[in-house]
Amino acid sequence: MEKPAYYPFKIRAIEIDHKQRLSIPALTNMLQQAAWQHATQLGVSTYSLMEEGLTWVLSRFKVQIDHSLKHLQEVNVKTWPAGAEGLRAYRGFQLLKPDGNILATAESVWLIVDMKKKQVQPIPEFIKKFKTDPKEGDFHFSNSIPELTKVDYTYETKAGWFDLDINKHVNNNHYIKWLTESFPYDFLNTHQLHKLEIVYTAECFYNDNIEAKTQSTGNGEFIHSLVKNGSTELIRATSSWID
Repeated sequence: MEKPAYYPFKIRAIEIDHKQRLSIPALTNMLQQAAWQHATQLGVSTYSLMEEGLTWVLSRFKVQIDHSLKHLQEVNVKTWPAGAEGLRAYRGFQLLKPDGNILATAESVWLIVDMKKKQVQPIPEFIKKFKTDPKEGDFHFSNSIPELTKVDYTYETKAGWFDLDINKHVNNNHYIKWLTESFPYDFLNTHQLHKLEIVYTAECFYNDNIEAKTQSTGNGEFIHSLVKNGSTELIRATSSWID
């Protein structure tokens, strides 16, 4: 039984928006940095897997932000492996104030992929053993995310050199940034993200053309799709926002 790990962070000036709030990409980067550090401590880092021709790939991600975070605020990221089954490994997160109050929670599903064959591999038995006390909670993902039936907002860009990660494809956090960029300025200026759930379905590479599509379903709820080169869907997502 593994204990959750705690990693301290202090919100830097380069991680905030013009309202001095921690930006969405900065928050998800913080969670992934904590996951990387903990996986390294457990001996299952991306570097370790690469020695066997394998790598970690994020499959699903869900986050709920209950309180905005400000410049210079000190927080702790709590993260823990939540076991594995079949092809999926699970990891949970909480973003905490120093006094332990919860600011945000997140759930994630990870796959192990053969780098040459581009095929998902079963989770090794020794990784399945990495799990914490069941009181850390069960994960609940949507059964499916619906297709868009119309497009209310769009954003177009191209994957660049600095969007790539160690696997030579676009880091999943850039998908979240592009999704968010599809909203108009006035909306982002008056709303804050409350919930986001993403299913990752394809890889994105250097120089791919990207279109982010967003549909409003009312009451601050949205469906998103990210498409590369006009045909391949990279993600499908839902989000909810509060003003």
